[in-house]
Amino acid sequence: MTRRTYLSLAFAAVSVWGCQGALWAASNGQALYEQGLKAQNGVAQAIDLAAAQALLEKAAAAGNATAMHRLGDMYHDGDGGAVKDYAKALEWYRKEAELDAAHPGAGSLGMLAVGDCYAMGQGVAKDQAAAMDWYKKAVQSAQIGANKGELTAMLALAYCQLDGKGTKPDPVQAWTWAIKTSETPNPWSHELMATMYVRGVGVQRDPEKALQYLLKAAQAGITQDMVDSSLCFANGIGVKADAKAAFDWAQKAVDRGNSRAMAIIGRYYHMGVGVERSDTQAKAWYQKAIDKGTKRHWALWVISTLCLAFRRAVPRRQCGGISRAWTKGTRTACISWGRC
Repeated sequence: MTRRTYLSLAFAAVSVWGCQGALWAASNGQALYEQGLKAQNGVAQAIDLAAAQALLEKAAAAGNATAMHRLGDMYHDGDGGAVKDYAKALEWYRKEAELDAAHPGAGSLGMLAVGDCYAMGQGVAKDQAAAMDWYKKAVQSAQIGANKGELTAMLALAYCQLDGKGTKPDPVQAWTWAIKTSETPNPWSHELMATMYVRGVGVQRDPEKALQYLLKAAQAGITQDMVDSSLCFANGIGVKADAKAAFDWAQKAVDRGNSRAMAIIGRYYHMGVGVERSDTQAKAWYQKAIDKGTKRHWALWVISTLCLAFRRAVPRRQCGGISRAWTKGTRTACISWGRC
């Protein structure tokens, strides 16, 4: 549902058809969102990233918050075929946050993402005060939505409590919300629980359980979790090291347009992990990753893949970039750090 107002509509018509129109827009937006995900993940059809993005944009125009967040993530991560663009990501997160005015709780994940953009200086000048304001808004919104049982609000509240964003850190309560979100099968609760198990926050650290939840999310089509699953198999985190599985999961993420997976595929070709070694292929995949905007975090990803359990070991001092990311809670960095 767009914010555009059609003043030519008679007030009588709005009063009679308004509710039905809103319900239709909401259901239509959800249907478009689901079609977009199917096109993005090749469900009952070939993967078509361009068609997927067009469907997601239509769903977002119809007021679907999840589609807005997915589009934001695509630009933020260089995923789904999108070129990494923090400004565009922030634009979509803001649109999602704006939904909260009409539906308290609906914009909480968007608010959290906007806060992260300000905290990291992504798409906007770094501003910790502005980030904290957005985090506090996210907590207030999430509390309203979570008390109504809304999934995205419960997820947002769990992440805020997990990392102390806009509220005091409360990993135990965050875990409680994580369990509650998992009562309705969905990949995002699996992703959250994987994060908590791999970090050992709110629950005892358990790499095996972390991988189990990562795989559930990956199998549901969450490309970042495909990437993390690949690194788990490469590093032997929560499972016996398996080069072929590592390459296959990275390839699945590449097929869905994930730029980080392109970087990792390049490294796998360079080292011959799960595939025949080829410097030519490695260079080509590195270039594809760079073209999708991975330059900013390139050093971290090169270092992290050097920590593979295959062929070479890396001195702990060389993993400083990973350890710094680890202290900030970056899940993929935690996975790589586990082998340094």
